[in-house]
Amino acid sequence: NVWEWCEDWYDSSYYAKSPESDPKGSSGGSSRVDRGGGWYSTAVLCRSADRSSNVPGNRLSDLGFRLLRTAR
Repeated sequence: NVWEWCEDWYDSSYYAKSPESDPKGSSGGSSRVDRGGGWYSTAVLCRSADRSSNVPGNRLSDLGFRLLRTAR
């Protein structure tokens, strides 16, 4: 149960100006978006709509990524 790294670059004002349907994220920046809360987070943070940011080189015990396997 960790914050999940996302491909999007973090921009605190992006969603105020983004398309309502399928926003693609900011085109650049210095921090990446992470979502969903980690093992120590309060319940309000443990949802995919909750966003935070970290620089790509950060290594934390509660920050990771999700593996996806497709059906064969």
